[in-house]
Amino acid sequence: MPKDQECQNLGRNFAPDADVTREKESSPSSEGTLADGAHANWRVRSGAEDQKEERAAYRASLQSEEVDLLTQEEQDRLDFQHEIYLFTMNGRLGRAPVREPRNVLDVATGTGIWAVRTQPPTRPATSSGRTSRRCNAPGRRPTSPSSGTTSKRTPGLPGPQLDYLHLRFTICCFDSTPSVIRRAFEHLAPGGWIEFYDPSVSYFAVDQPLEGAAIRKWASLVNEGGLRVGRDMSKARRYVEWLRDAGFVNVAEERLILPCNAWEKDERMKEFGGMMLRNELALVGCLGKFLRLAVEEEEEARAVEEAARNLRDSSLRLCKYMYIVYAQKPLAA
Repeated sequence: MPKDQECQNLGRNFAPDADVTREKESSPSSEGTLADGAHANWRVRSGAEDQKEERAAYRASLQSEEVDLLTQEEQDRLDFQHEIYLFTMNGRLGRAPVREPRNVLDVATGTGIWAVRTQPPTRPATSSGRTSRRCNAPGRRPTSPSSGTTSKRTPGLPGPQLDYLHLRFTICCFDSTPSVIRRAFEHLAPGGWIEFYDPSVSYFAVDQPLEGAAIRKWASLVNEGGLRVGRDMSKARRYVEWLRDAGFVNVAEERLILPCNAWEKDERMKEFGGMMLRNELALVGCLGKFLRLAVEEEEEARAVEEAARNLRDSSLRLCKYMYIVYAQKPLAA
């Protein structure tokens, strides 16, 4: 399908494009699931004050040594990325049809805001986020021993108790994603779900080629630098393959098309494009460590400056793919 056709009606509930793949065999009913917001806390509250208070309470609950691992600027960037996530997910906290999950783990959790918001207050549950620090909700203690510690190299997972394992924005993480997936399979309970939410680093433009554009060159160099240290920035397109190889069933992939600057005519999507622009400009800086592996210092500064200029140019109708991939461990496993 041509890119311009793929991008038509982009803002209509972020419906996935024609490349959606889904396995239907023995698919469970989605009634009462995390994805459909059947439980109030599985869908984010819409009140701005509620979200502000929730975030403040969470921040206050962190230990000082944990806060030191992230600057305030980086915490704000990651929380803003969460708002983008909610926009694309229509306020939901997951796509997988998870039913009554008791033990939930968020890998590479960032500030932990996703893990905090997935804790239903009406029934016992463990919902925790793990990177190199603890990120539990304020005032809550885990009700089961499912809290493990994960890192961005090789996650350490708890015992085979998990009902739902959530990973997002992990394209820069892990020495071996297939190994992570295999370990996830071991530690999920039968019938448990794993879900990825990851973007492509590469860009394309509606109605025009990007050959020779600075933003395309920047993305290519970042990919090149990442491969030099074992980080494949395009790996999201292989999640379906790796999940099937590990033994997962009911594998589904949704590939969303997101505008990366404010070129859309629809006001809602124009606003979202502005949000994406802010995020993409921050990303250009954050991925500098991979860019430096592919270019000299003087070329790095020029590549960043020119890529940012392309992003700000709304005459370039820039887009990128977002992959949402989820799968289930067989009930008989």
